[in-house]
Amino acid sequence: MPPVEIIVLILVVGVVIVIGTYFHYYVITSALNDAKLNDSLKEMQSTLNEIRLLLAKNAGIADPGPAASATPLPAEPPEEACPACSAPLRPSDRECPDCGLALTDHA
Repeated sequence: MPPVEIIVLILVVGVVIVIGTYFHYYVITSALNDAKLNDSLKEMQSTLNEIRLLLAKNAGIADPGPAASATPLPAEPPEEACPACSAPLRPSDRECPDCGLALTDHA
């Protein structure tokens, strides 16, 4: 039978290997998730830029340029809101979709 010190050493080395493997797995997984997140953010940025250009075109601005995102867009008409919870309401709502308040004068 091997001495206790050798058994303890083998157990410690095994635990270190398991922890090291988990750490490497975590680091690699985090890097992959960050790369996917970065790709998603780039796609969202591209989509938002396309929307910005479409809004500028519809507003009659020929070339908004890179600083156009700081330009305020024309104000939209205010939405009606629920008098109880301030949730936005559609003209067809007969009750608030959030709190259920019956809307009698809403049209």
